[in-house]
Amino acid sequence: MGYRLTGPVIERLCVKHVRGRIRAVVTFSLDDVAWVLLVGEHLFDSEVNVYDELYRLVGHRPEPGAKRTKPPCCDDAESTPSDAFGEDEVMELVARMRSVAQHSRR
Repeated sequence: MGYRLTGPVIERLCVKHVRGRIRAVVTFSLDDVAWVLLVGEHLFDSEVNVYDELYRLVGHRPEPGAKRTKPPCCDDAESTPSDAFGEDEVMELVARMRSVAQHSRR
């Protein structure tokens, strides 16, 4: 994987640089399933930036000026996700993602 995001809520999400500015935001469930939540470009236009879409999805935006780091997504010793979601939490994120996507298309 790439790196884990930092901050409340998003600290359990990982990012993989796919190609150029394309990013994939992924989470893992407790049953070792990877969920690709978003794929999009990292742009400076907040209307189409994958990270701004992610913040709308999770209902949380980092504080302005908050220091962000990029810790490893997985525990190096076992190559497993650092922190997994329960199935209900993943389903809630997927439902929010679909809602945001439908609202954005209107």
